Amino acid sequence: MRLLFVIATLCVAVLLAPGLRAAVIDNLYQAEVMVDDRGRRALDAAAREGLAAVVLKVTGSDEALALPPVQAALDDASRYLQQYTYREAEDGALSAELLYDETVLRGLLLEAGAPLWTARRPPVLVWLVAEGPGGRDFVRPAHQPGLAEALTEAFARRGVPLRTPLLDLRDSAALGPGPAWRLDAASIAAASARYGLADVLAGRVLPLSSGDWLGDWVYLHDGERLNRAVTASDPAAFAEAGAALAAGAIARRYAVASAGEAAAGGTRVLVLGIDSFAAYAEVMAWFEGLDLVDRVNPELIDGDGLVLRVVARTDLARLAPVIELNERLQPLPAVPDTVRAERAYRWQR
Repeated sequence: MRLLFVIATLCVAVLLAPGLRAAVIDNLYQAEVMVDDRGRRALDAAAREGLAAVVLKVTGSDEALALPPVQAALDDASRYLQQYTYREAEDGALSAELLYDETVLRGLLLEAGAPLWTARRPPVLVWLVAEGPGGRDFVRPAHQPGLAEALTEAFARRGVPLRTPLLDLRDSAALGPGPAWRLDAASIAAASARYGLADVLAGRVLPLSSGDWLGDWVYLHDGERLNRAVTASDPAAFAEAGAALAAGAIARRYAVASAGEAAAGGTRVLVLGIDSFAAYAEVMAWFEGLDLVDRVNPELIDGDGLVLRVVARTDLARLAPVIELNERLQPLPAVPDTVRAERAYRWQR
């Protein structure tokens, strides 16, 4: 069975709201899987395939699939279905649209010790050059459309927002197919600067007469470079390798495993710059929406300072990178001596 991901229904908020370094991925707990018929056996097989895909999106970790509690859940995947419907395409192809119980599945993953990756995820800018009959050129719908579609679907499978360059005159002047083919990190980073994204993926690929696709992927972030050489059987497998490289690197920064039950007392966080009810509401909404945060209580308001008691299933140090996905929350080097708190931020207008 081939897992389908309808890009239009992924509902990725790729147009970032002001002050956010991340897009919000909806439908993390949904999947669509091709089925042969509407029978129970086909549904059970689809439920297993769909659940594996959801676990991969929610955790960002291939290793999570091997955890014993997750393996047991996959063997009884239909139990985690909240609802399902069938969709028949014009060509007669039948698929099952599957929605899994978020609360139950999150509980399972927390108990299994799997990391949870927040739905707020930074977009990845992708430059991909392919060798074709006319030479080397950037992949886009007009050039290598199959590969362009495979790339979009691979990022959707991983639950990672995809951005592609405009490939306009400005891009052409900054980065030609030659430097991109050489995977020149300095040139790629310079060309990417206009997009203001911290995560960049670049690739090159050559289709072989054997039918294989030979190439490389390079992931760039904050001076870090990760390389992956790929020999794939088809464009989808090559695109999947690139999406997996980027998703794995980002999940390592932001996916957080539960430390068990939330500490009863929580930790105190100071936020300065709260000079209006609107600012207060935005800060509260941000903290309350974070994964692994059980509750947030305002403890003290003094001038423009707001002290929050954050009760979470992990320690504040692990949670901080996720908090700081909102770039309006600027971390302060130290907590003022007059306030009891473990970490301090300033809210930027």
